[in-house]
Amino acid sequence: MSKKPTLRTEMPKISLEIFREMIATLPAEKLAAIPPEKLPEDIPMSLVNEAPLYVRPIVETLLLERNSLALRTRQMIKDNLGEPGLEALDTAQQTEDKATLRIFATKLLELKQLRQRCVRMEPLEGDKLLTRFLQNIDKLLPDVLSEQLQIHKGMEALKETGRLPKDLLRLVDRARKRLKEQRDMISKFLGDYYSEKITISHQVMQHRIHAIEEHETEQRHQAEEIENLRSELVTLQKKLRLPFGKRKHIEDSDALRLQITQLSTQMKVSEIPVDETELTLWLDALVETSLNPAALERAKMATHMAKHNLLFLLQRYCEQQEASARHVARNPFVQVDPRKVIKYTMQSEQFILNYFQQKRIEATNQLSLAAEMKTDEIDKIEKELLQELKQSSFLTR
Repeated sequence: MSKKPTLRTEMPKISLEIFREMIATLPAEKLAAIPPEKLPEDIPMSLVNEAPLYVRPIVETLLLERNSLALRTRQMIKDNLGEPGLEALDTAQQTEDKATLRIFATKLLELKQLRQRCVRMEPLEGDKLLTRFLQNIDKLLPDVLSEQLQIHKGMEALKETGRLPKDLLRLVDRARKRLKEQRDMISKFLGDYYSEKITISHQVMQHRIHAIEEHETEQRHQAEEIENLRSELVTLQKKLRLPFGKRKHIEDSDALRLQITQLSTQMKVSEIPVDETELTLWLDALVETSLNPAALERAKMATHMAKHNLLFLLQRYCEQQEASARHVARNPFVQVDPRKVIKYTMQSEQFILNYFQQKRIEATNQLSLAAEMKTDEIDKIEKELLQELKQSSFLTR
């Protein structure tokens, strides 16, 4: 009875570069003696044409044997670990120098450098550059998180190895080690990015709050001037009932209306805005850091301060919508549809609830084993934010 052949998957492989050198330098008999399991996994067929004529048949035979071994190995993996196990080993065998991760790592480095340069800029100008850069990096996050999820699934698929033949055990152990290395690398990238993002978001929010407070002082003076003009307008409107000087009173009234409109428009245009896109970016930064232990540990103080800044700016966002409605009601000379503004004001208080509802959907759609845990964490963060938010006047008035 013939001995059953083994795959000898534990044998160390030679690199493609060394194999190319061996083809060019080894005698034919030594080249033919190379075990197929020692050959590189991805050998281009062009290597056959590059080989010297006297060893081309040997190289072709080696490639056929290598491919045959690869097929047998894949079938054994599938028989023992199923399709998920086969996909896990494919994931582990992929190069770690993936374009997505390489680009993400490069952008992360550029973000840190940009943050240093922005220290020397005017705050609001630097904040715009940093915010735009964060938004660009965020576009890469879905692909990075997809890689992370694929690795997580692969590690789960390779957990049960008790019944594996010895021929496959070392192969699976190496695959698990590579998956762990890739997982740790992605976790480090994400931890670095989330801590940078929350630190920058805290800084941007601090600058915005400072600008708002300065602007409010200036607006109080403008509001007083508008009230004085309105009082003058009321006085002039009473004079229109008099039988003399009517034309002059009309001209003066029109001039006052124009002044009121111009000042009101100036107040609106010069307003320090807070919009939904920014609030979403800052909420993302807060949630992402809170869900990542490494990032939270690194940026604990920035996360704590960012939460309070965010609540202040969320309140200011709602107040700005209400102020727009009041502005329309108080100044009939500004042509804005008040129904749209008032409707927007009513919806603004649902902003944080809608945001977390979307986050829960995203977590569930990941279909990962950690999705339930992640959803619980999201619920916890939402509860904490709402608890503090309800203490703000705009939810209790």
